[in-house]
Amino acid sequence: MTDEIWDGVLEPFADHPAAAFVFAQSLFMLKEKIRSGPEGTLFVTQAIERGIEKLYPYTTTHQAAYKLYLLAVEGTLLPKHDPTLIVRELSYLSHGPSYSDKVLGRNKELLP
Repeated sequence: MTDEIWDGVLEPFADHPAAAFVFAQSLFMLKEKIRSGPEGTLFVTQAIERGIEKLYPYTTTHQAAYKLYLLAVEGTLLPKHDPTLIVRELSYLSHGPSYSDKVLGRNKELLP
């Protein structure tokens, strides 16, 4: 990652030195796990995947998905705007298994 990306990611820590320190310790631990070999690399991959999932509630994507859900509950969406149909169509556009397929594979009941 470039310095510009790091600056943007880490800027929220400016007023939270304790959280910045814990995050730095976490990065150090991940670095050491990667250096430990294939099992460590797998551990880091899984840790990053958990982090991606844990960040979701804080995103505007989550807010938009919730709004879409509420519109569906209200019955104000046109059938062509059904979220499950949109996701299914987008899934067909991808070439091969995606990260979302892997994540949702754990929760197959989420989508038809």
